[in-house]
Amino acid sequence: LGPDTTICQGTCVPLSGPVDMAIYQWIVADTIYDTVQSITACPIETTQFILVVEDNFGNVASDTIIINVLPSPVVNLGNNETLCVGDNKTLTGPAAPQGDQYSYLWSTNDTTQSITVPVIVDSIYYLDVTNLNLCVGSDTIAIYADNLPIIDSISGDTTACFGIPITLEVFSSDTVYLWNTGETTKAITVTPETVGDNIYWVEVSNDFGCQSSDTIHLEVFPQVIVTIDQDSILVCQGQDAHIKINTLLNNIDTLVWHYNGTYYPQSGDSLELINPTVSGYITVIGTDTNNCSAQDSLYLNIGQLPDITISPDTSICYGDSVTLSITGGVHYYWTTDGLNYTYDSTLIVSPIDTTVYYVGAAYSDSSCFRQDSITVNVRQLPTTKIDYTND
Repeated sequence: LGPDTTICQGTCVPLSGPVDMAIYQWIVADTIYDTVQSITACPIETTQFILVVEDNFGNVASDTIIINVLPSPVVNLGNNETLCVGDNKTLTGPAAPQGDQYSYLWSTNDTTQSITVPVIVDSIYYLDVTNLNLCVGSDTIAIYADNLPIIDSISGDTTACFGIPITLEVFSSDTVYLWNTGETTKAITVTPETVGDNIYWVEVSNDFGCQSSDTIHLEVFPQVIVTIDQDSILVCQGQDAHIKINTLLNNIDTLVWHYNGTYYPQSGDSLELINPTVSGYITVIGTDTNNCSAQDSLYLNIGQLPDITISPDTSICYGDSVTLSITGGVHYYWTTDGLNYTYDSTLIVSPIDTTVYYVGAAYSDSSCFRQDSITVNVRQLPTTKIDYTND
């Protein structure tokens, strides 16, 4: 069998006995290992191999060989991995135990213990590690490159008005989204409240967790403010309405008023309606040079006038009284010469000379009054004179 030999762990050595023997017995640790002429021995530790042979005449002979096994570096680069294109992967070989020294050779021709490789395409990396006994340990790892999601675009305007909602939507074949607002839907609606450059970005992930991102810059214009200092106004039937804007802010370029289905473009800050007949909202829309707009509105309430019936003009004698009346309303007033009288529907008067009484009626105490007047003519009594003669 030859002299004892030394091999590295993980390697093998061929052993052969003499030819043309009738019986071969290879014995390892008192156990028959094999019964052929030649074997390949791959022990993992120092081992004694004994060969016993017998020829065709019954003659028996034996020999022994000791195979010394030197330790080889144990190399484990880990399991194969799938990573995202653009990632980096650090691969690390084993550290040498105390009293030994390792040298490294990677498939990249690097000779350091660790290497960092970019993930671009599917790649296989191997490492040979050699110790001071010149024993070599090896391992291989495959790194598969998964493509990043493709983001076609983020749709939406690139300019916006302060406080006005705008919709942004990402277009990609993948369906896992994360916006910097925290939302996870394909489209989001944002209401920018910071003037100037507003940045929104979205990350899109595929099934392997690979991510791509895109960004949109939104230029936000200053807030436009248009306010009317009233919530509602009352205009009596037959009167005109005048509405004025209380506040205008930030370069208003155009003002448009809207009432009862009609637009009233105005260059000023007020609107005058001649004899409006329909109650409803009046809205004013102000637009600046950036096409940003704001609006405010008030309710125009047309106060209806009641149809009234009053006493006719009449005449009475001096010292008499007469009852004046009005119907058709709910609330009434009587007045003459700046003096207010009862709020009833009737008024008893005893003027000393001809007097005009003004009367008004309304459907409610805060509504509009229809007015009329009644004249009471006072006829003076005849003057008599009695002559007295004392006979």
